[in-house]
Amino acid sequence: MKKSTNKFFELLDKGLQKGAIGIGSSLGYMSHGVTAKEMFEVQKLAGEYGRLTSVHTRFLNDPPPTEFILGGQEILSNAFVLDSPILFAHINNNG
Repeated sequence: MKKSTNKFFELLDKGLQKGAIGIGSSLGYMSHGVTAKEMFEVQKLAGEYGRLTSVHTRFLNDPPPTEFILGGQEILSNAFVLDSPILFAHINNNG
């Protein structure tokens, strides 16, 4: 992991230690700037504290089939594997 990424996770961890109710992610607005592994690790960290991850999913403004279905599956799959709570900020309706 890059040094800047490590610092990012240190800050998240510190916030959770101080009582943050979870981690919010605007992933939908930075789809190509966050890897699937990084998002998994964010959800894993929140789950280790029993806290939720609130997410604007990846691909939220893309037309089908790369819309919420794929972005939502990423977050749901992580949550299932990690047994970590999630909250979808909203689901866009492009219709």
